[in-house]
Amino acid sequence: MKLNRLISRFISCRRIGTLQRNDPDSVIVLPTHKRVPDELGVLAGTVSLALNRHGAKSVGFFRAADGGGFDSVAIIKDKYEGVKSRNGISGQSLIKGLSGSTDHLVESIADEYERFRKENEGLDFVVLEGFWLPGHSDGFMHEVNSKLATRLGCNALANVDCQGDSKASVASHAEELVRELRRRLVRVTGVILVGGSGRGLRKFMESRPFPFAGLIPRDKLLSSPTFSDLRDQLDAEVLCGTDRSLEGTVNSKKVSIATGFDVRDVTFERLELHKTSLIRFIHKKGGLVSIEELEARFGLDEDVLKALDVDKDGMIREEDIVDYSSATLIVTSFDRTDIVLSVFLSELSVQDSGSYSGVIVCSYQGGSGLKEIVNNAAEAYKLRLGSEHRPLPPVLGVKTALHGTVKNLRRVTPQLSKQSERKIDRTIENFRKFVDPDVILQSISEPKSQVVTPAMFQHQFLQRAAKKQRRIVLPEGTEPRILLAAQELLRKQVADIVLLGNEQEILSVTGANDIELNGAEIIDPDSSSLTQKYVEEFVRLRKKKGANVDMAKDALQDMNYFGTMMVQCGDADGMVSGSVNTTAATVRPALQLIKTKENISIVSSVFFMCLPDKVLVYGDCAINPKPTSSELAQIAVTSAHTGAQFGITPTVAVLSFSSGDRAKSPEVRLVSEAVKLARKLDPKLKIYGPIQYDAAVDENIAKGKGLGMEGPANILIFPDLNTGNIGYKAVQQSTGALAVGPVLQGLRKPINDLSRGARVADIVNTVAITACMVE
Repeated sequence: MKLNRLISRFISCRRIGTLQRNDPDSVIVLPTHKRVPDELGVLAGTVSLALNRHGAKSVGFFRAADGGGFDSVAIIKDKYEGVKSRNGISGQSLIKGLSGSTDHLVESIADEYERFRKENEGLDFVVLEGFWLPGHSDGFMHEVNSKLATRLGCNALANVDCQGDSKASVASHAEELVRELRRRLVRVTGVILVGGSGRGLRKFMESRPFPFAGLIPRDKLLSSPTFSDLRDQLDAEVLCGTDRSLEGTVNSKKVSIATGFDVRDVTFERLELHKTSLIRFIHKKGGLVSIEELEARFGLDEDVLKALDVDKDGMIREEDIVDYSSATLIVTSFDRTDIVLSVFLSELSVQDSGSYSGVIVCSYQGGSGLKEIVNNAAEAYKLRLGSEHRPLPPVLGVKTALHGTVKNLRRVTPQLSKQSERKIDRTIENFRKFVDPDVILQSISEPKSQVVTPAMFQHQFLQRAAKKQRRIVLPEGTEPRILLAAQELLRKQVADIVLLGNEQEILSVTGANDIELNGAEIIDPDSSSLTQKYVEEFVRLRKKKGANVDMAKDALQDMNYFGTMMVQCGDADGMVSGSVNTTAATVRPALQLIKTKENISIVSSVFFMCLPDKVLVYGDCAINPKPTSSELAQIAVTSAHTGAQFGITPTVAVLSFSSGDRAKSPEVRLVSEAVKLARKLDPKLKIYGPIQYDAAVDENIAKGKGLGMEGPANILIFPDLNTGNIGYKAVQQSTGALAVGPVLQGLRKPINDLSRGARVADIVNTVAITACMVE
């Protein structure tokens, strides 16, 4: 084809638009190692911000893994009507995810997230709770969560536990976490300190090099177990108690072992008398007063005040007094019915009402009549005072003896459930009181980063392929890597898969490798009803080359020819081969039967080079050994259009060992001529060359050479196969970049070649790329 005819046809062809992302705004909330109750407030508060301040009409909540602890999904679903909520991996999926690398675990969570998105299309905002599992180190969980944030393109809101640590230690830990997130190109929308003291720490953190969103002080209510916690963790039976009374908190410092009924502890009586005055005084002082000042003002015992000083910083907060309970928990044996009844009787006394928070009966086996006695006493109490009166203290029966029960009490930890309404409301109140929403919203409202990480790029083309759901034929049907990739593609619903080969041989390989191919179609060319149709079409296409029926039948014994003919006849949308065959064996049938597009004279290839912060396109690194200037021009323009098809706005650099037109060598002149021809092929294309690699990717170097580039190049064209193949492998091996390809371009229908060393992941990527290329 003459060049002028080629130029006119290329200019007339429709330009391929870029892939547009339509992801909702999203924030991943990173848990602390302990996953303390206040973190629920951060999760719920962020959901509330999305609904009320961010203006999102449809909000989702996704928990990365159901690894235990409080059920945030159930709580959020109960608290915010209309918010779509879902757990990520759990059970066997979680165990399987933990058995592999962190990358495998992240992919398992990301797959569940994509299903959540698919189930709830149209979400404007998603709050994700990061991965947490007891027994795993901070480092492991931070690695998983930072990779997950990168993979999903989320902003990160980091919780940092600071209880018991110095200011410098807290700051160092927070800075290390932020550095790791930024190293992975995650935008940090805020850092929230959980469980620290307000004195000095807040001011100290405001000067650190990250967006400090607030400090939530340790809350005594949230850090105290309830009778529900005692019931669940001591395996206790409720002998007396309502939902309301079971949510009452237990003061671990006020436990009395009762063998007789002389248990009234009066240490805190004076504090109880001054409680209202204390709250009013601390409130006037801004909510925080020193122990020394309270001791001098109210004459209170120093030991009492120190017991209230939860943060051990010498300061008493208003909340410490509000949440303070002077009520005593009685622990007694199952045969002391008199003690239980005495506690109940004390509730009828104006003076003693509220003195006891509850009773634990030890060595309880049931059948002793105690439960019936307690129930009768509770009914009598209700009849006398009415159901609206303060409920009786709960009574729990445990099987363990007295000493063992007291020991077990020390191990009880506070928990949260959707029934813990008082605690849930407190966590949300603390978020509103201590966290600056503007810090969080400012970062979220900023334009989304243009950074495209390998994980994001891979996610885009896998998602696009899944939406297209094309039919891809794989001729190498007995190769284990191909079958493993087919299993993965079917599991992720990336494409419909057709395998070529003898069915019994294929099933033998799948059985030996524990591979499931539910949904795959297997076609044996030796017995297929399609063969006759393909023979006739082959003869028609190759008639000018002297093809006859026997030649066609002989050619179609080759799986690559059969697969290519499936694509040609519309029985498949694309083909991927080459894991055990040569590039020539894959490309030759395509050139003979499918042929190049009318406006293209050669087939070429590109690799998508996925670097940590961007994706570059390299061409041609696999097909054409020594392209002419005309061919190099076509490779440049076709590569630009391929890049655009996958969301890359192309700036093309045609590479040489010399920048500009000063060098007079034949190699540089060939590149210079190719650039001129490419500009004629596509006048709107940003293309530069001859140019050296460093100047092509670094605009400061390009400026120094006076090359007039508008930003760094992202489509890099090598002058020949020798430099291209060496170049992409050098970058891949030196940087660990993911190289997706080779992707063939210029054919009328998509056929793609694999390298013979292709891994399963490479095959999955190439099939997805092929599906995306179907027009």
